[in-house]
Amino acid sequence: MNEVTLVALVGAIQGREQPIHSWGLPEGSKEYMPFPQVVLLESDNGHCKLYRYKADGQFCGDTWHETVQDAKDQAKIEYGAALGAWVPVPVSERAPHDFAVRYARSPTA
Repeated sequence: MNEVTLVALVGAIQGREQPIHSWGLPEGSKEYMPFPQVVLLESDNGHCKLYRYKADGQFCGDTWHETVQDAKDQAKIEYGAALGAWVPVPVSERAPHDFAVRYARSPTA
C-alpha cells in the first residue's frame, strides 16, 4: 500500500458539540478536546490516522481508521461543511505534523 499524507483546514464550527475523547484517560474520565483548525491524515501499510491541531500547534485528538476513505468520511462527519479540501503534504516535507500546523497558519491556505 502506498503512503498517503493529506491535510485539510477546518473552518469555524458553531452549533455542534465538541468530541469527547476518553482513550488513555482513567476509567470513566472524559476530556473535551478543542475544535481543530487543521486535520492531518497519514496512511501507510494499512494503518490510517487522523490527527487534529489548532493553528498554534495545540493537539486536538487523533483517531485510527481502516482506510483513507474511512478517515475522510469520519472527518466529514465531525466537521461537515467546515471541512476544507484535502491537499497532499509535499513529499519533501520531513515533518508532516509541523507542516499541518504551518498550513493552518498560512494566509494563503
